[in-house]
Amino acid sequence: MIHYSSHPDLYKVIEMFTKMSEEDKKLLFFDNQHFFTKLTVLHYKLIKGQCLMLVNNEGITVGFVSLDLERDDCLFITETYIDKRYRAGSLSLLIEMFQQLKKYMRPIRAILHKDNIRYAKGLERLVNAKEVKRFGECVEYVIHI
Repeated sequence: MIHYSSHPDLYKVIEMFTKMSEEDKKLLFFDNQHFFTKLTVLHYKLIKGQCLMLVNNEGITVGFVSLDLERDDCLFITETYIDKRYRAGSLSLLIEMFQQLKKYMRPIRAILHKDNIRYAKGLERLVNAKEVKRFGECVEYVIHI
């Protein structure tokens, strides 16, 4: 199940961050000196309903997707996280998420850390994502709806 975030989801994401590995923080770009600034922005987005919450069949919130909905040219996925314990069974949630995002009728863009490429290859097959460019430790993808 997918739903837009609300204030109670903030506490679920805070708990996720307390259990998140340093590797996962790196892959989310939450491993630098701007960690608290980025976390504050994420908290704001959660409260304002600018995130999608990923909930499994047992009703457990297993992850989130943070969105930038203010761009006219595309929908930008700024962060995606699925708890390591639930990643193996998350494919149906990701498919549901992309179905949900199709309603915006704009291309979807996402930037991934280069170490996340194994997930990006699955994304390419799943939703026909195309690599747009590489820069530094990042790869940008676009998905045309």
